[in-house]
Amino acid sequence: MARLWRSCDQHLWLCSPHTRGWPGKLSGGNSLPALILWQNLWCSHLERMPFDDLLGVIEILKERIRIHRQLLQQNETRTRVALIDPLLTALGWDVSDPGLVTPEYSVGQGRVDYALNGSNVIPAAIVEAKRLDHVLKDDERMQMLNYANMKGVRYAAVTDGNIWELYEVFKYAT
Repeated sequence: MARLWRSCDQHLWLCSPHTRGWPGKLSGGNSLPALILWQNLWCSHLERMPFDDLLGVIEILKERIRIHRQLLQQNETRTRVALIDPLLTALGWDVSDPGLVTPEYSVGQGRVDYALNGSNVIPAAIVEAKRLDHVLKDDERMQMLNYANMKGVRYAAVTDGNIWELYEVFKYAT
């Protein structure tokens, strides 16, 4: 399973299917090159944002975290509106467009916060949101991965708006 971590105020670590599990530090503090990879994996049909513009969005989000950390730690909705929605939109997933993003996507008896709609019926990815600085538990991580498996979604992510964990849940047969 490939993992990708990103943090607005920490360093970026990437572990991709090509690195076979070996983490590598990218761009020493520039926090979003890995989400460019994320954008490339999921957004091939979307217009990509220029890298410098994406870094500008990241700087804005870093500043929001610095200034409003205490407020954003209070609940998930504040984190989604202030941090997660702007980043998804910058990556080409306009959260206000129901053709691109389905909020509160039903999966069995539960719901996932975002389904990033692909070119077919199955979402390209699902994203589970947590409040800023939420310490993710293994059972929460497994629930998100199980949701992806139930729907046949190849990629899944969980984020508190600052740290992003991205997973390639399974590979399609070639």
